[in-house]
Amino acid sequence: TPLRPMTCSSRETLAWEANPGDIPNIAPAEIECRMGVFAALTVVTQFFPPKGVRHDTVLALYGTLCRVPWIIAQPDRVALVDRLVTMAARTGGRPARPGDEHKAAETFKKLEDGEQIWGVPKLCELIGVPEDVAGKMREWLGLSAGVEDGRTQIVYSEIDDLRVLDETQRVLLTAGAPIFQRAGQLEHVFRLEREEKVVDQNGKVKWSRPAGSLVIKPVGADRLRLYLSESIQYVVPRKGDDGKATLVRIRAPRSVASDFIAMDDAWRLRVLRGIAETPTLREDGSLLVQEGYD
Repeated sequence: TPLRPMTCSSRETLAWEANPGDIPNIAPAEIECRMGVFAALTVVTQFFPPKGVRHDTVLALYGTLCRVPWIIAQPDRVALVDRLVTMAARTGGRPARPGDEHKAAETFKKLEDGEQIWGVPKLCELIGVPEDVAGKMREWLGLSAGVEDGRTQIVYSEIDDLRVLDETQRVLLTAGAPIFQRAGQLEHVFRLEREEKVVDQNGKVKWSRPAGSLVIKPVGADRLRLYLSESIQYVVPRKGDDGKATLVRIRAPRSVASDFIAMDDAWRLRVLRGIAETPTLREDGSLLVQEGYD
């Protein structure tokens, strides 16, 4: 509510210099998110460590902020994180270092690739605050154990499908998902649980494979979705009725699976040429005896 002009003790009249209607209209939940980030950064700057671990502290702060749902949902998230880390480092007494505090883009990419990145626990260890402070910082930042459940998080967007597909493929490669490319198809290898056979129209068995046989089969869209869910947690940014931005978990989208199968010209997966169940000689004369992909 705009304040009416007031008169202070010096008899000077105080009033708005501009139209009160120009005051930004920000949802309470948005303010809560911003203040949560501000509170966490206040703790970091108050306990910013001396020389020796400052660089590690900056990296841990990057890893923390790049996981914050409100920040991830911002269109300028890279520039925002760089500004916040620089501000915290300067306020904490760390001198400027060219390019040292412009690692947001690199950190987001590492998280998308499934690399291990420091977060709140390491940050609190470096600045020397107790475990209960780490819990409070998670609360302020909107983080929960579910955000870091071991799978790589990918922010899904229908209009940014090329980015989503690229990040998906990188995660599959990093995670070593048991999916291969072979003759323009996605395929996987597994053992039959029961006998497989093909019969002709007269009921005569044309060929059969006993249970336990190692086989190569195509990977369809439905099976691919399950493989994606093993390594990736897809999320979408949404604002609730209170205006608060959160990342909502969703199942691996069917469109991602079908589009990935269709992009055979852009696959970078491991190439499968065949399978062997007995020791085999390589082309160079060496003996192949270890299980796995060679």
